[in-house]
Amino acid sequence: MSFFSYGHYTTATGLLGVIGHQELWATNIKFLNDEHEFQHALDLIKRIIATPKGGIGRSLRRAFGDYLTQIRLTLDTLDSYKAESVFTLSFSEQTDLLSQWRGYCPDNSGYCIVFDAEMLHSKLRKIFDNCHLVRCIYNDSKKTKEINRVISENWIRYRGVNSKKSKAAVIHGLVREIVLLASYFKHCSFEEEQEHRLVFLLEYGPKSDIKFRAGDSSLVPYIEIPAPRALIKRVVIGPNVNKALAKRALDAYLEIIYETRRRSRRPTIEFAKTPYRP
Repeated sequence: MSFFSYGHYTTATGLLGVIGHQELWATNIKFLNDEHEFQHALDLIKRIIATPKGGIGRSLRRAFGDYLTQIRLTLDTLDSYKAESVFTLSFSEQTDLLSQWRGYCPDNSGYCIVFDAEMLHSKLRKIFDNCHLVRCIYNDSKKTKEINRVISENWIRYRGVNSKKSKAAVIHGLVREIVLLASYFKHCSFEEEQEHRLVFLLEYGPKSDIKFRAGDSSLVPYIEIPAPRALIKRVVIGPNVNKALAKRALDAYLEIIYETRRRSRRPTIEFAKTPYRP
């Protein structure tokens, strides 16, 4: 598996949608399985911003204080209708992971679809203005380092402009960077997933692009992401009580889908080796 080939875990229904319709669904980050994940990341970022910073000369302390205040005020508006909508799509370096099979194969219907993620990202950048392929950060010290880096870099820009409009533009760009960081900050307990995400920042995008599906306790907003089946390299069949039947069915499906589109090389099929009975 190449460095940029990552797996997307899904159900049998999801598999049919991904391969048959050549699309993936990116979910609004506030409606993920852990709905508090994004807010936890923002709260951490606010705590880091509130931590006293050294190396600021006396003559600049007031300006730096105003700078941090503007950041906090802008972050506090992220739940308003003017905020950017953040949608994410998850992949993993690990294509045979017990915790993922537990989440996606309760009825012998789990699959891991392995994409050439680098090429997928390259194609999506031509469609979406703000599309990012990022590796989740689990270590708190690394999170702190990243936030301080963004604050420092934008402080230089903030000091370099004079008008209120220009300063506001710097703050807006900085908060966008912070929102992107928050979208891939995760708790250390999930580190085994080695998750990578495609993150889409849709600012003032057409509302018609956002669709809704039924969730466990609410409707869940998502956007459809083009995912050419030619970029699928492997399909891993999750733990299954009837492996032979599962492979035979998937083989027949792929033969029909890919044979009618000869330009697309069909993906290989593998079985999960994880010892887990759904």
